[in-house]
Amino acid sequence: MTASIIVIYLAIGAVLAMISAFFMGPRTFKLAEKSIDRVVGLANFQRQFKKGLLSRLRWIITYRLLFFPIFTTAWPVTVAYMRRGIISKDYRERTRGVNLAPVNLQIALALFGFALLLLVLRILDGPGWAIDTGSVFLLVALIANLISNSLSALDLPGQLRRNLMQPYVQFIAIAALQYLTLLSGSLLLGPLQVGGKPTLDVVIDQIKGLGAFTHVFDVVLSTPRTPSAILLTLAGICLFAMIGKVLFQYKKFVRQPADHANIVATLSVLGRIEEARRWLDTLDEQRFRDAAMLGARVMVLVGENEHEKAYSLAEAQVVLRTGDDDRPRRHHTVDDVLINLLTTSSFMNLRTGQYWQLARFAVRRGITDGCLATLIWPLCEDLDVDEVEKLAGIGISRESHPITHATAAWLLADGSPGENEARARLAAAQPVSDTDKIARAMVDCRIRIFHRDDVTPAATELLDLLAAADHLPPWCGPTFGVGVDELVASRLLGRDLQERARQCERALYEGLGRGEVEIYNSLKAASRILSGQQ
Repeated sequence: MTASIIVIYLAIGAVLAMISAFFMGPRTFKLAEKSIDRVVGLANFQRQFKKGLLSRLRWIITYRLLFFPIFTTAWPVTVAYMRRGIISKDYRERTRGVNLAPVNLQIALALFGFALLLLVLRILDGPGWAIDTGSVFLLVALIANLISNSLSALDLPGQLRRNLMQPYVQFIAIAALQYLTLLSGSLLLGPLQVGGKPTLDVVIDQIKGLGAFTHVFDVVLSTPRTPSAILLTLAGICLFAMIGKVLFQYKKFVRQPADHANIVATLSVLGRIEEARRWLDTLDEQRFRDAAMLGARVMVLVGENEHEKAYSLAEAQVVLRTGDDDRPRRHHTVDDVLINLLTTSSFMNLRTGQYWQLARFAVRRGITDGCLATLIWPLCEDLDVDEVEKLAGIGISRESHPITHATAAWLLADGSPGENEARARLAAAQPVSDTDKIARAMVDCRIRIFHRDDVTPAATELLDLLAAADHLPPWCGPTFGVGVDELVASRLLGRDLQERARQCERALYEGLGRGEVEIYNSLKAASRILSGQQ
């Protein structure tokens, strides 16, 4: 019975670890490879490509070699993490799984739980090969966990700073659990392996031995005689090295403004606005007004329906984004600020009607038709089929915003006859500005992609308009770049047109700063949600 339990447990873990290492890992890389960081200028592209090669090497070492034994023995935690962080189609569930979960603490707890399972089985059924095998897997996983916690590339203090628990408390708990796991392993491969009983004296002797690092001194003064002694020696050295290194980096456990911003933004995405506000109120004046906090503060203000204050902060954010990387600041428009607000709010779990209030504010502020049309989809979530005329209540009508109204009508038609009417009204729209013309063509392309229609005429029109346009506002690069990226990803274009689309995409991002790249990533995530790719 004991052997069956351990073999089944480890077999399940090994299978899941293989799936994680060879399927989920590459999937994560494919998503990362599509980042616009890879196409911002030729020199930057080459620099990012080299960085990508190093990232792959680091991924192989850490994810496949180190994490494989960890996944095998701590698979209950890793399964929950993968389900939330990668597999889940709900991006808010992924946000909670990736950002707020104390994953390192959970892994340490899972390893200790497996150690307790082995101890219980040893007490109930006595020694045996299955207990020894499980103990070896346990120590190998513990060593891998200690090494991964010591690697600068994985930045253990940085990971502990980004969830709600106190970083110091997490580290103490992790170190304690790892020590208890090592103690369990030393008992299982020591006195209990040869038929001893888990008496208090035996446990105290092992604690003293571990406290004095007996196994470490043994390996220095003499050669270990058994593989189990080697594993215990390595585990003791790794535990000592991990604790020593992290203690010398104690200042890294202090949360920085970017860490606070990540926590506040995550809480806002999950709709926990009051909790996010309480977190903000605990910050001192310097951290509160740090530039890294702007985006998080905007999200909280949007959740509180403080749109004027949110607009002011969003404008400051746009100013910083359009002038970073030592580039001269470019003139920004009302659309640049409002699309920043709408993009931010599209990821938040707002209450029914809150996005309507924000859209009404954007219309009152003078957002252009084309700009609003690119992010109208969250507004339609609060409407039923064929209720597009309700948009008139916030100032969006066929006359004032023909592109936005037709787009919303198509989204709400849901296969009804109104869908063709909406497409006809979109085709009949006669926008004046370059941005509105491009937006109309982009919406047409998205509709054709959805229906798998012939996208060549609409794509040609879109690329022609982008090539002819001059001095587009800053918001257009990331926004229209998303549309071109969707065209390329649809695989509905011919080879020549696809290559032209790639060149157009690169041209849109020439000269963008790091902050504007963030806008691209946000808009791209929103487009994936809309198209059901996430």
